[in-house]
Amino acid sequence: MIASYVHGTDERSRMIRRTLARYLILIQVLTYQAVSTAVKRRFPTTQHLVSAGIMTKEEKSVLDKISFTHGKWWISCHWFCSLATRARKEGRIKDPVLLNGMLNVAEQILHPYGEDDDDFELNWCLDRSVQIAYLVVDNLQLKHPKVTKDFFWDETEPILPRRGSRPSSLYSLC
Repeated sequence: MIASYVHGTDERSRMIRRTLARYLILIQVLTYQAVSTAVKRRFPTTQHLVSAGIMTKEEKSVLDKISFTHGKWWISCHWFCSLATRARKEGRIKDPVLLNGMLNVAEQILHPYGEDDDDFELNWCLDRSVQIAYLVVDNLQLKHPKVTKDFFWDETEPILPRRGSRPSSLYSLC
């Protein structure tokens, strides 16, 4: 959807598309960290996400400054929505219906609810949602980190690091 709906062949359009795609990956990683010990071991800190190219240093700094007791994995969903809205305002997304279709993809990735033992307790989620709603509308309205070239900008087939997979200073944190 991002590739089809975010128009433009210029560098900024490409940067927006890649940033939106990276935010979807970030939403998944941060969500999966909460329910998967394997993912948490692979990316135990936000610095590991920066080293892996999933998050920029600036995004890490912004995320680290937000104080919230119930986890912050939803913030990258907010960034996705804010950037998609900005792309629409810049005329890169031609139709508001397309924008809504992109917001549904982000919501689906952010849907870890169910009735399994590993799923979140919904009353806790409801309490947390009340806090998120007011934090977003009071402090984060249409704000997202600066859009820049991402870690994998020149790579056609980017590969995320795995613990112990390749020796290098990039992976020394793993």
